[in-house]
Amino acid sequence: MTTPLQRGEVQGYDMDRMIVEFTMLDEGKVVRCAISSAAMDDIEGRRNTRADHRVDQFIRLRDVIEEHAQRRFSEGNTQFDRRVVLRSNDFLSGPIKSGGNAAPGKSEKPIQ
Repeated sequence: MTTPLQRGEVQGYDMDRMIVEFTMLDEGKVVRCAISSAAMDDIEGRRNTRADHRVDQFIRLRDVIEEHAQRRFSEGNTQFDRRVVLRSNDFLSGPIKSGGNAAPGKSEKPIQ
């Protein structure tokens, strides 16, 4: 069983790649992570979030996003020198409980 990742830093929004970059820590080692803006829109059930609001959107969804990053890391879908990249399809496999809220799939209501 792997040690749970710890929360790292929000690196910011990369407009060219349309991702929010963030880090998590595995026993003090930095794990680089990213989530696509489309994935965040799918989680929240909305579209067309402005680029200057993407980091705020990430902060609102951070618990759910980090839980998915933890799962991907634990499954071995990354190495220390590679980042965990989350896309829309990573959030369609079913609900994930985080702080009492479920991450929505296609048939669920979006997080308010």
